[in-house]
Amino acid sequence: MEVVVDVIRNARGPLGRETLFALIEPDGLPGKTASTSGAKASLDAAKELGLLKEEARVTLAFKSDVSTRALVLDALDRQVLGGKTDVEPYFALFYAYVLGRDAEGAKHRAAQDWVKHFNADVFGDELPTNPFNPTKLSGLHRWFGYVGLGWYDPKDVFQCCPYERLRRRLSVIFQRSQRLSDVEFMNALAETCPELDGGELFLRANRDRDQGRKRCTLGLAHALIELHIDEVIRLHCGDDSGGYSLELAEPPRDGHHLRSARLDFVEYLEDRKEASR
Repeated sequence: MEVVVDVIRNARGPLGRETLFALIEPDGLPGKTASTSGAKASLDAAKELGLLKEEARVTLAFKSDVSTRALVLDALDRQVLGGKTDVEPYFALFYAYVLGRDAEGAKHRAAQDWVKHFNADVFGDELPTNPFNPTKLSGLHRWFGYVGLGWYDPKDVFQCCPYERLRRRLSVIFQRSQRLSDVEFMNALAETCPELDGGELFLRANRDRDQGRKRCTLGLAHALIELHIDEVIRLHCGDDSGGYSLELAEPPRDGHHLRSARLDFVEYLEDRKEASR
């Protein structure tokens, strides 16, 4: 998709569809057939995300100087992970489901098994007219790492860790204050990233999860600890805190800010660094 958007950005004017495809997938490209056009799929996706528009020709649907990658990620944050399911109904919902499985979600499981349990747990007997299936799951996995929702271990098993996704949204989470209590932070997180702990999509995908335990998922806890280590945020976990727990990720104790596995409050540090430069 980045390539398609870049070609239009670098063109001197709008391009016809056939010209665009010829530039990206010229005749003679190995393996190219009419039914395997990655350029067409990427163009359709870029239009759905509001990055390109097509009437007689293909043109940009935005004016911005930021990188194409940043534009694509922002569009995915808003149109796919922002609580909407009309562009892609299963991307955020399935990720929320895996995230809510904690350690079980980090183990190898056949695609058909994932699909079976996801459909049963999320939809029960009322499956959508176009239900989730192994082919759709394969397509999602190509995007999870790109969007910054986690990584793949040496056995090619996806490990939830929304570090990059969360980092991109921290300025929104902390827009009213640079320091939030554990409850304030988790509430703002759920509103800003509905596929993460406590969010609308997370709750829809994990109806049987006990939300009263105040325990972060394994993936979110890992992301928060890594952001703390990288000094993007600062986690304050006191000895006698009764706040949200990071215990699943076994946070390292430093005797200063991380004195326990339970949050008191969270500070946003990266914004201060940018302001001081």
